[in-house]
Amino acid sequence: MKSSVLLAACLLLGAAQANDTALVAKYRATAPRGVRMEPGSAFILVLAGEQRLIADFGGGSNISYRVSTAKNGVGSGHGSEMTPPGWHKVHSRYGRKAEIGQAFFSRRAIPGKILQETEWRSGEEDLVLSRIFWLEGLEDGVNRGKGVDSLERCTYIHGTNREDLLGKPASHGCIRMGNKDVVELFELLRPHKNVYVLIIA
Repeated sequence: MKSSVLLAACLLLGAAQANDTALVAKYRATAPRGVRMEPGSAFILVLAGEQRLIADFGGGSNISYRVSTAKNGVGSGHGSEMTPPGWHKVHSRYGRKAEIGQAFFSRRAIPGKILQETEWRSGEEDLVLSRIFWLEGLEDGVNRGKGVDSLERCTYIHGTNREDLLGKPASHGCIRMGNKDVVELFELLRPHKNVYVLIIA
């Protein structure tokens, strides 16, 4: 009985990965001019409707994570507290040597403020923990330029102290991840100089 359950689980996992590979291929092909999606470049697809992030490392290798995008939905305006749509690139990365649970303010580690795993599921603060990917918009009028600029809005992919809300729209515009997940993703992406991100509703 256990072997049949395990087989069914493996088949479901294989089907999900195949579906993710097809999704990645579909959206990679929509890259705008100037985005060099050469073989081996990394690609992150954020599906706000599913509260899921798929990281693709080229060659059909990908991994999926639960996330929280904005409580206010997908949109670009400054002050909207929405997650910006469209094509981005990772402008810069922070926290490579930080302990898991390290809190950041303005992308700088806060001395002595390292949350333990028991603190990753509670609290009223919206903390930025563990690792940060700072996103830069690539589409004029959508996520780049006056009034809509993702970089100026400090849009991040980051670890969170509200892991209990992952899988639900809950952030103030950023893309929240579990702390172990964001550390894992950070390490997986280290070999990739260019990382492109597409956020869709």
